[in-house]
Amino acid sequence: GASSPSSAAESAPAGGGAAPAFTAEQATRGRTAYLSNCSTCHGANLISATYGTPLAGPYFAGKWGGHSVGELYRYAQGKMPPSRPGSLGDDVYADIVAFILSSNGAAPGDTPLPADPAALDTMTIPAAGKN
Repeated sequence: GASSPSSAAESAPAGGGAAPAFTAEQATRGRTAYLSNCSTCHGANLISATYGTPLAGPYFAGKWGGHSVGELYRYAQGKMPPSRPGSLGDDVYADIVAFILSSNGAAPGDTPLPADPAALDTMTIPAAGKN
């Protein structure tokens, strides 16, 4: 049988940018880094936040959906963790962003999420209800 050419188009977010690209391995590394550096405030499940805002579910989709992945990356790198912003290394921030995207329904692929804000600006976080 012929494969459907529309499957890639269906995964693209409505915001106009490309769907986020990251690998499953990257999201796994990001989960480990998240649990070590972010979960105290944002919760181990990204939703039961104690000090930080939820990073998954309706709140995240409403706040970040339709924005570029570059915006999220720059925010995380510039402000997180609050006690030592920018201290985790560019690739670690990219891994954590990949984990957050994965936790919000974005599908991993073969291309790693780059630690390059300009490249990340071409990718759009799926809007609420689109994942």
